[in-house]
Amino acid sequence: MKSTAAHFEVNPSYLSRLFTQQVDMAFTDYINQVRMTKAIRLLSDTRQSVCSIARCSGYQNVRYFYKLFKERTGMTAIEYRNENCR
Repeated sequence: MKSTAAHFEVNPSYLSRLFTQQVDMAFTDYINQVRMTKAIRLLSDTRQSVCSIARCSGYQNVRYFYKLFKERTGMTAIEYRNENCR
């Protein structure tokens, strides 16, 4: 949020409030949704390792990616790939 606010030369708190009002979602939740959508596509369309997909999707911390993926999909990334790529 800080770097995005700096890019537009506005206060991060103001941008956060404005974003939430317009999108009805917190900025970090939106970013995670976009990243997770990309990760799901990569899991379905490529044979890249889960670590590589996490990094390509913008997650530097692979453990955090695993945790979020499981929370959002109800399964691990490996389980998701096995279920959806038969």
